[in-house]
Amino acid sequence: MQSFSSIHPLGGTRVNVGGVPKKVMWHGAQLMDEMKLYAEDYGISYSDMQVNYSKLVLNREKYIDRLHTVYKKGLDSNGVDLIKGFAKFVDNHTIEVNGEQYTADHILIATGGYPERPNIPGQEYGIDSDGFFALTELPKRVAIIGAGYIAVELAGVTPGLGADTHLFVRRNAPLRTFDSIISEGLVETMEREGATLHTHSIPKKLKKKKNNSLTIYLKDGSSHTTDTIIWAIGRKPNTANLNLEPTDVELNPEGEIGVHDYGNPCGVFILGWPLEVTPRFVFPHYMGCRSWVAFGVLDAKYYIESAKLCVLGGYYDIQYPRNWMARGVTQILLLRQWGTWALPHDLLVITYITTLDNSDMAESIYLIMVFNVLLALTLALIMAFRGAT
Repeated sequence: MQSFSSIHPLGGTRVNVGGVPKKVMWHGAQLMDEMKLYAEDYGISYSDMQVNYSKLVLNREKYIDRLHTVYKKGLDSNGVDLIKGFAKFVDNHTIEVNGEQYTADHILIATGGYPERPNIPGQEYGIDSDGFFALTELPKRVAIIGAGYIAVELAGVTPGLGADTHLFVRRNAPLRTFDSIISEGLVETMEREGATLHTHSIPKKLKKKKNNSLTIYLKDGSSHTTDTIIWAIGRKPNTANLNLEPTDVELNPEGEIGVHDYGNPCGVFILGWPLEVTPRFVFPHYMGCRSWVAFGVLDAKYYIESAKLCVLGGYYDIQYPRNWMARGVTQILLLRQWGTWALPHDLLVITYITTLDNSDMAESIYLIMVFNVLLALTLALIMAFRGAT
């Protein structure tokens, strides 16, 4: 068995510049927040509490290096040859890497995505989410441009670690495509603490001053000066250099690989960001129906139509009102729109029990909110319920 990798470290986006390092930074910010909130009540005194940011980053990278070692050992123990290089398709069953061709019955595309940047003058002076994880010192002032979950997560981490943070969004609120209680609750929280929110703010240009400060100019005529600009306006799939033209794989205008009811008959399968219908939540789990994402939507139509029960769960690390422990969530379009919910990290586990029919709308959605310690019991009850139906 052979595995092809680019020059990037093992683990891809999530391990190196995504969820894993982000959670380390989030946990550091969370500890700072908890100390400020609760230390005095427990008789713990502190003064001028600060984060040694460079040490935090160093320890984070040591942890990620350990993961690289674990993944490499896993590949070796399973007889997987790791070939470093950029792969290009020759046909449906042939890949060329470093001038050599390799043939296989099945080829999996798992190339991930990359951060987008705006097409405005001076955009090169800002950094993206990848650049954030390359910082060895925390800027005193940070401006984050974007309204999605990555922007919101960064807008929770940076002020928690001590940076004066401003979040700029194009419309009236961040996370507009999420359930309304999430977006509205986030705005309410940000009005009281954390990053300063700027709505209806569309960047026009970015200028760098002689003192290395950055000024973002907005289309409404206003401007804002800061030390670091972070672009978090979305991600694009890494498909442009795969040379898919000789294959039967089709790309949509966004560079995503299209799918249909019964999977891909040409032997090329897709995982993650390059996939057109990738759920926009972290860790999709399926019980009672096969994961059409993990298997390149193989037999997806059959499994969706025949499944009596499908459990979907996901979470993001976003700022939440502290009194949010038992609010309901409105119904969502399960198959038309993904990722419209989020969880407070390490606080709640939300599990959606959904019955599916031939339509694209879930007939009923039940919400279970439990603490993490009850998750195993909850899943056991779900499986018992499934067995009884």
